[in-house]
Amino acid sequence: MAVKRRAEIWTALHPEQVGKDFPPVAKHGRPQPKAFAAETAEASGMTKRSINQHLARAEALGDDLDEVAGTSLDKGVELGALAACLP
Repeated sequence: MAVKRRAEIWTALHPEQVGKDFPPVAKHGRPQPKAFAAETAEASGMTKRSINQHLARAEALGDDLDEVAGTSLDKGVELGALAACLP
């Protein structure tokens, strides 16, 4: 839920970067802005892949995520399986 909320806030703060994939260095050697997953991974100490997994699960489950929080289903593997079952 936290990654999904952070993505919503990040999107509101950086609307010009949504959906764009920047190379690490621009033509004149200036660094490019980091995308959501890269910025969040750096801040949290997680990998970009895990940030994207958390976000995909949260988006797939939507409001149902609140229902499973704190239960035995509140694990990455279980959340992934639940997300895969939804239409």
